Amino acid sequence: MAVPLIAIVGRPNVGKSTLFNRLLGRRHAIVEDTPGVTRDRLIAQARLGERTALLADTGGLGGIDDPLEDDIAHQAEVAVGAAHLIVHLLDAQAGLQPGDEEIARLLRRAGAPVVTVANKCDGVDDGQIIADFAPLGADELLPISALHGISTGKLAERLAALLPAGGTTARADLSLAVVGRPNAGKSSLVNLLAGERRVVVSDIPGTTRDAIDTTFAWRGKRIRIIDTAGLRKKNVTREGIERYSVLRAFGAILEAEVTLLLIDATVGCHDQEQKIAAYLAEHNRACVIAVNKWDQVKKRTETHDEWVAEIRSRLPFLEYAPVVTISVTERQRVQRLLETTSAVAEQYRSRVPTARVNTVVEKAIAAQPPPRVRGKRPRVYYASQTRVSPPTVVLFMNRPNDLSASYRRYLERRLRDGLDMKLTPIRLVLRQRR
Repeated sequence: MAVPLIAIVGRPNVGKSTLFNRLLGRRHAIVEDTPGVTRDRLIAQARLGERTALLADTGGLGGIDDPLEDDIAHQAEVAVGAAHLIVHLLDAQAGLQPGDEEIARLLRRAGAPVVTVANKCDGVDDGQIIADFAPLGADELLPISALHGISTGKLAERLAALLPAGGTTARADLSLAVVGRPNAGKSSLVNLLAGERRVVVSDIPGTTRDAIDTTFAWRGKRIRIIDTAGLRKKNVTREGIERYSVLRAFGAILEAEVTLLLIDATVGCHDQEQKIAAYLAEHNRACVIAVNKWDQVKKRTETHDEWVAEIRSRLPFLEYAPVVTISVTERQRVQRLLETTSAVAEQYRSRVPTARVNTVVEKAIAAQPPPRVRGKRPRVYYASQTRVSPPTVVLFMNRPNDLSASYRRYLERRLRDGLDMKLTPIRLVLRQRR
């Protein structure tokens, strides 16, 4: 069962990003009093009681003077169309506004359950809130304060209760998302691995509209694989159904443990692949780059190395991701792809002792000390791995803000090499020692 999506929608400045951060339990979205700050969808995974869901923060619908207002509204409508559950957020301080009724009508046509929530309830009588928003005709209205955490726990419980029921199948040993441009062979690969025609395959780009998942057994492991819609260029993804597909594809990346980035060898590595790579790197996702249709490439002795070099040049964000050349139609090196994916997952989950982490960091700093800032060199006191998936290393320092981005990348490379984690991203967290 795919992780369900909850979309938070409403007029500008009703507190959508504040609620998004509150439900996540961390500051992820930018929060500011200026209407229209959120112009795009933000998606992150949240834990609501015993349930897991993807939260989508959206830009405000209507009522802002912004040259991108149509695009912002379209992004929000995309999230609504893809959602399994919708939160319609209102402003209890401002009361009912004309845009609220229009949004309510839009959400009634969405087909997903809607939870109507009045934010900023502190200092406002509950009876007044119910009276103000009675014209919306909501079955229930939940007053909360996202900023102060008033009744947000009750809201989380309500959302968890309304989420689609999860499947009864056993948890997979490994979950994979297959992403890439249209017609790269994603559905054919899923069908081959599943051993059945699980997904419709066509030469017409865009056949797969939704994220479709299936499971198969491999060497005693139960593997879940998610086929996603092909990610097209922005100027050809204007239609709503196309945008829903893109949203769900990026949601699948967050949901899966390892992403298979499929590159069409007859087309090459270009803008779409670079955008996917940047998204993967930004979210510290494990990845295997699979070059499909390798049987159609004219080869010389140097061809493989030249392809790998080109991919490394175009996708510098994914320097840790191994490259495997395959042919789904000819069933070439598909087993090697699974072996590589399994190795990546193992490193993505790996944990090493603190003493070993400190040894690697100390050797890296000794070989190349961090640059001085205002005449003083930042000092790392000690390091420790605190999490897995991705491996997360915390550096306790005297001046974390003085460590440059380039030096952070240097430390990440040294950690990957020294900790035998060459196939996985490492998330580096800098913390002030108190």
